[in-house]
Amino acid sequence: MLTTFYKRTLDYIAVLGEHMSAAERANFEQFASFFPQVNGLLEEHDRKVDKLTEACGSFHTALIANRVFQAIFADIETEAKAVFDVEFSSHFGALSDTVSFAGLLAEYLVNNMEDLPEYYATSRLWNRFRGRFAPAMASPEIESHRLETEACGRELLEASDVLTATFKTKRLELSQELDVPVAETVNATSWRGDF
Repeated sequence: MLTTFYKRTLDYIAVLGEHMSAAERANFEQFASFFPQVNGLLEEHDRKVDKLTEACGSFHTALIANRVFQAIFADIETEAKAVFDVEFSSHFGALSDTVSFAGLLAEYLVNNMEDLPEYYATSRLWNRFRGRFAPAMASPEIESHRLETEACGRELLEASDVLTATFKTKRLELSQELDVPVAETVNATSWRGDF
């Protein structure tokens, strides 16, 4: 889900207007004004983003508070010092306290991270010990959060698919109506206007 525990946001998933430039937002708003039936789909998408953000945050909070997670984290902290012969904190880059260390590992669990590439400061630790968190993830109170988060992710994906299909249909209709071919991408440097 790509949540970031310290910001309580999703990194790559956002409401539609959030990652647009001012010009893109203006074009988008103009498009929506011409096709008001799309507004409901836009609002539905954005509600699903908010719901997923909330589910990820609840999942993360539940993990941090979970006694099984806390016990596994404490065991890993002790064991990692002996395995790697370095201070536990050295695995966490700029993070400097145990709460943040646990928060980052819980973020990886929420995001269902597999092995990390070695340029991650936490890669050696995570890649060696991530499987140890399985009992925490299987505990009933955590399982319910995981299932809820996955359901919210599927709902958002469905809403995104419907919105994408609608945009493509409208684009094709406009292309045919105005006898203008569909352009895959347009950027400011390749388009020349006489304004």
